Amino acid sequence: MRNILLASVLLIAVASCSAPSDTPADSSGTTTAIEAAPVNYASVLSAASFKDYEGNTVSLDQFRGKVVMIDFWETWCTPCLKAFPSMSKAMTDYPNDFVVLAVNLGESDQDSDVERFRNANPDYPFIWLKDSELVANQLQVPGIPFKVFIAPDGSYHSHELGLSGSEDANYTKLVQLIQSQIQ
Repeated sequence: MRNILLASVLLIAVASCSAPSDTPADSSGTTTAIEAAPVNYASVLSAASFKDYEGNTVSLDQFRGKVVMIDFWETWCTPCLKAFPSMSKAMTDYPNDFVVLAVNLGESDQDSDVERFRNANPDYPFIWLKDSELVANQLQVPGIPFKVFIAPDGSYHSHELGLSGSEDANYTKLVQLIQSQIQ
């Protein structure tokens, strides 16, 4: 029974980390493409806010002057966790220029799960937030890890799904982005 439960949890975790199919079957079994309205990232992010774990509202305006990475994640997502060391190193190396907002989706994580993770990983200097206003839904986030980058002037810069390869590759990509924005 325990093996079946473990296998089920693993299957759900793997499926949840990937992007959903954009060609579902209709009632006849024929696949049809879904035409999703394009997301206006700038518009969604200009009004975006999150809650910290003390209940305070956090908005992107609070980080003007820095490159901001909004990282949507959950504690069970292995690719999410693999990105954390490079994000932490970039934040440590560029403390005046870069900040990570680690936004937990709360789809399967409870606040207590995030608290346990934070306590087990005290060296991560991130701003820990929850997606209380469902910003990920507004951005039509297709899977995690999903990162959104905000320029120092507060404007939307770019977004990406997944990892850039190794920890070194992730770090190099982050540093290049930071340096391109602070010059």
